[in-house]
Amino acid sequence: MSQENQVSTTIPAATLADIIAKVNALNATLADYLLFNLTPSDRLELSKMGDKTIAFVQKSLEYAENNPTLVPGYLDISEAKKDFCTFTGFKQRIETSDNASACYRRHGDGSWQRSI
Repeated sequence: MSQENQVSTTIPAATLADIIAKVNALNATLADYLLFNLTPSDRLELSKMGDKTIAFVQKSLEYAENNPTLVPGYLDISEAKKDFCTFTGFKQRIETSDNASACYRRHGDGSWQRSI
């Protein structure tokens, strides 16, 4: 049975070492800010933030800022804005990590499929 090769690339060892060193440096820089160890069930309970959700949150924060009398007393707008700013700041890094993860998974799958 023939298998289609979906990925055919080799990343030089020096390039991989450089990438790993940069990721380690990035993680060390962010160590004081990344304090979450989420379990799989924690991950399932958290809200997903797609493009539509991001736009909704952004617009909600704008409305809340422009109409503070409509904001419930229990809602701290400054903390919500801080969370959103941090989220949007990390979004690009996560997307880059997702691309690396997809590459990792695709190569792993190709190796596994050829092994069985």
